[in-house]
Amino acid sequence: CQPANEENKYFDLGLVQHQLENVAREPDRKSGDIWYWGNYTPDYDYGLGSDHAMGFGGDANTAVLLNFTTGEMVASHADNMLSPDLSAHEYARLGSEFGNCIWGWETNNECGGTVTATVKQIGYPRMYQWEVKDTVSNVISKRLGWQTNNKTKNQMLTAFRNDFNKGKLKIYDARLLKEMKAYTKSDAAERTTGLATRHFDLLIAACIANQMKGHAEGSSSTKDFYANLERKKRVRR
Repeated sequence: CQPANEENKYFDLGLVQHQLENVAREPDRKSGDIWYWGNYTPDYDYGLGSDHAMGFGGDANTAVLLNFTTGEMVASHADNMLSPDLSAHEYARLGSEFGNCIWGWETNNECGGTVTATVKQIGYPRMYQWEVKDTVSNVISKRLGWQTNNKTKNQMLTAFRNDFNKGKLKIYDARLLKEMKAYTKSDAAERTTGLATRHFDLLIAACIANQMKGHAEGSSSTKDFYANLERKKRVRR
């Protein structure tokens, strides 16, 4: 890279290159298009993140599964021809193989809505959920999945970069490392999310997976979420 280009890179190129040369390796095994670097250990904490597309050959449906106890990437998937509903079934299966770990999927755009509906239909037991407050009615409602907007995009990218720079993450998938190598500060500053085909889909999935870290250990089951989905609670003034 030219120095000017290096200055615009979002990740430390030296650290990315080090992992490309010394950490990245072929998967231990494959099941369909899911790649695995390790097996489930009950005492460890895991988190799954996924990014979704319509499956028309542009952006890909992707998933990354992280072991928060060891900091290792243990599974990934990428397919730009798979439909979002079928990808949801694949990722629910993947999560079930790792103790039904906490799963956050990006909810943006039509494909995100399709995935949310499919995951609810499947009844995956540990779905990431968050609360949104209506400032007019002063009511808090629950929402499923990860919504990428300007605030959360910066939050998840910054956290992932910080953990990577501190050596807390071992990335075995060279495809993800190459996306990190290509990602720029200009990409991070782009305020339009979910529209442009930029092919950083594994990176987005990895960032969402990393955000699940605070919800993995001791997080309560969401099996009763369906019964409470329409229930709202009013905030005390």
